[in-house]
Amino acid sequence: MSQILPPSFAELSWTCIDSGREYHSPATEQFWDVYRIARNSLFRLGIKTAKADDEVWSVVFTPKYSQRDVQLQVDLLVLESQDAAAARAERERIAQEARERMEAQREQAKQESIAKAKAMVEDAVKAARDCERKWGEFCVRKSALRSLLAQHDDPDRDGLTHPQVMLLKDLVQQTEAKSREMLRRAQREYNPGVDWPEIEVIEAIKKLTGRDSDRATIDNGIGWNKPDSPTGHWCAAMLDIDRAAAVKVGRWLVGKYGVSQLGREAA
Repeated sequence: MSQILPPSFAELSWTCIDSGREYHSPATEQFWDVYRIARNSLFRLGIKTAKADDEVWSVVFTPKYSQRDVQLQVDLLVLESQDAAAARAERERIAQEARERMEAQREQAKQESIAKAKAMVEDAVKAARDCERKWGEFCVRKSALRSLLAQHDDPDRDGLTHPQVMLLKDLVQQTEAKSREMLRRAQREYNPGVDWPEIEVIEAIKKLTGRDSDRATIDNGIGWNKPDSPTGHWCAAMLDIDRAAAVKVGRWLVGKYGVSQLGREAA
């Protein structure tokens, strides 16, 4: 009986052991590609793996069938492994593309969320600035509003958090609601106040508001006093919105400042 040689595949380098009863070869990466999908088929053809004491894997071939039959079967297994590897590579390519799309979508969503949050902050800050500029001392919780604006403007401090942005928006809404209530009060209450000409009342409102640079935090007899400061600032802002209401409420206030700051007696 002629000697049965080991099949040629996967770049294996066979060494004859025990007069051809076995052949050994170091395992190659190409072999493992075939082995992963055809382990049992290789075993039936007399091909198995073994690990030496040095932890190195070897391929062991024990002749069982004719060399022609073994080579033919191994060639088929190699083709199957190549097809499987190609299919596996295609699946991986598709999966990688899907992962990349998902990552791109997540990144896009993240950037959109960041942009949306930034826009929300800027819109809230702008509205708060406009509110503070318009209503001044009349603003609801004006100290908190100014503190939040200062935090936003300070590059050495953390930016506004979402709750702080919502608070800023809420303060603006509360101030607008407070202004509407003040307007309703002006429309329904009767308190003639001073009988100065309208133009003098308007000038008094502007003058007292302009002098209130300390926002009534200092009792210096300049500008509105602390109790009148919020309403006085409301009157100044309302001159461009509802002049009649501003003058009506202003008449309630300006008389007490006639002698001290406006140079005339209350009438």
